[in-house]
Amino acid sequence: MFWAASGEGKTMLEVVVLILLFLVAAANAWAYLRGAYRGMALIAVVLKLVAVAGAAVLFWLIFRGEEVREDADRGKQEREIVVLEDRSLSMGLRGDSAGTSRERYRARAVRTTERLAGKAGVGVRRFCFGGNVLPLEQATRTDRERTRLAAAVEAISARVGQGAVLVLTDGCVPEQDMGGFGKAQAEERGVRFYSVACVGADETWREISLAGIEVRENNPERASVAVRLAGLPQGQGVAIRWRVDGADRGVSRLSRGGKAVCPLAELPPGWHEIEASVPAVQGEVCARNNTRRAVFRVTGERHVAFVHGRIDREQMEIARLLRARMGERLILIPEADAPHRRLPPETVSLVVVGRVSAQSIGLGLRECIDSELTRTLVLGSEFLGGWGQVVQLATVAGTADVVATPTPVRPRDGQRAFHPLNRLSLPVQRHYPGTLASGKVVLEMSGGGAPVLVADDPHQPSLAALLLDDTWRWRLNPDPAVRTGYETFWRLLLDWLLPEDHAALELRAELAPVFDSKVRLLVKASAALLPSLPKSMEVRIQGPGDASRRLTARYQEDVEAFVCETDYDSPGQVLWASAETRSEARLLQTGRVPIFREDAVAEYENPIPNLASLRDVASDPERGAGTASDCEAIVRGLLDSLPSAPQLSRRERQFRREALVALAIALALALEWLLERTVLRRAP
Repeated sequence: MFWAASGEGKTMLEVVVLILLFLVAAANAWAYLRGAYRGMALIAVVLKLVAVAGAAVLFWLIFRGEEVREDADRGKQEREIVVLEDRSLSMGLRGDSAGTSRERYRARAVRTTERLAGKAGVGVRRFCFGGNVLPLEQATRTDRERTRLAAAVEAISARVGQGAVLVLTDGCVPEQDMGGFGKAQAEERGVRFYSVACVGADETWREISLAGIEVRENNPERASVAVRLAGLPQGQGVAIRWRVDGADRGVSRLSRGGKAVCPLAELPPGWHEIEASVPAVQGEVCARNNTRRAVFRVTGERHVAFVHGRIDREQMEIARLLRARMGERLILIPEADAPHRRLPPETVSLVVVGRVSAQSIGLGLRECIDSELTRTLVLGSEFLGGWGQVVQLATVAGTADVVATPTPVRPRDGQRAFHPLNRLSLPVQRHYPGTLASGKVVLEMSGGGAPVLVADDPHQPSLAALLLDDTWRWRLNPDPAVRTGYETFWRLLLDWLLPEDHAALELRAELAPVFDSKVRLLVKASAALLPSLPKSMEVRIQGPGDASRRLTARYQEDVEAFVCETDYDSPGQVLWASAETRSEARLLQTGRVPIFREDAVAEYENPIPNLASLRDVASDPERGAGTASDCEAIVRGLLDSLPSAPQLSRRERQFRREALVALAIALALALEWLLERTVLRRAP
């Protein structure tokens, strides 16, 4: 209650207490002086007065001392250093002539700061940052794959009320994170910012860095990689070595940086690993970014032909999907060329027929469509009823090209679902005409229950018909589930239709988010094969060299697949997964599927410190920023800029005075008690 009083209240309270103490002393003196042995009584009175006066002084010292402590606490807040430490991956790089790591420079800077701050009686609080800002005790949760310096300075500015902020980093900041530090409001509150680059003053910056390999995932013709050179002697170039599946693919030579290109032709169907590398030079800052890897897929040497009608959004969207999958192996045939075009069946694996009339297809194309070597996908349109092939799927009353009032086809048991489109409520409103022919199957349905995909066989189709209703709108749907389902549906549809990609077992790898090292492997089996399979199967993970491990995938009904999990904690390295099992004494295998995530590109693409950006962090770029060798001078300047320290030594002496006064009071009371018990009590 005393400490909550105002300054005026404290003064009144002191006066009242002193008056009470004076009255107590006067009463004791009057009592003693009335008795005999007045000489001894005078001594007792003096002792009592000493005790009372000491109590008054002690009360005053304690009461005033709280104000000193409050001032000291306020001064402590004003005299505090907040250290913001970079914990990103690039801090592990080494430099200068002694090969000192940037982490060691940071540790030295922290020790220097704590030593000088301790001598000055200044508190130190430590935070760490990478892609996020956390207190030091939570350093293990720091996102180390990025150096978001601007965001870190802005975040720490909101946490610091007064004092100073010292930023310890190597300055390897991506271009998108430079500038805009958001510290103006903190500086208005009196917070000063300082920065130390955790690098040696004698470091020279030589660096060769490769960006991520740019390669199309499906059927690429070439791969390219951006090369950045810094600090190399004049005229010294680099040679980029290309390897595909461990075999040399060629060498690209550059003298001033730029892009290196590797052609990718005559590769067998399947997944492939490509690697670009360049030898490290002497004194290079970081050699970890001299090698990059990527994966891509070749879907086969045979082509896919798309016979399209007038150019509209629907036809353009189908062409985009096919181009993304087939690349240069896609053949576009406009309806005007269809009567005269010829396609050898041995060179074409799939013909996709768009919005064209059956009468516009010439003999050359019909030979390919009717061949047993080629599969056909007919896209639903106003000309659907005129296709003789479609009549094989659903019988139609009459021979008119356009069926005005089609009868919805009723699906039968045993349908194969590519993706649960019925859960996405996709806007397909059309229906197949006629009645489903014997032995034919509905493989997919829309949200309204109408068949979307019909084929002559669920496993090895030669003919399929897909009903369309402005599917290009699906990709623009505001619901992300619809957009994802749309892309997945087309990917799985083409996987199923392309014979060189089809397998009884299909393996897929799903990587967890970047902060998690888990990878989920799913093996899907065809519906007809599933009853004869065991409840588990073996999945093999092949790593670099001969390293491998085997896992057991067990069937899960909720995902209708065999599932297992493993760790993938080596970004930048390619792991290969494959699965096998037996069905009625027959060995079934999947193809190799890559498990791959790029390394921390942002941290190693440009490991040269950006000292100019660090000067922008400091409130005084000339005297408040420097390298590790300037750390002590910067910290001393920081301490000098803080408000004057409260007289903590006077406070310590004050506590000693309080102890002496208390001792004097105790001694006076003891003597007075002894005098009263001996001499004064025997008085007549």
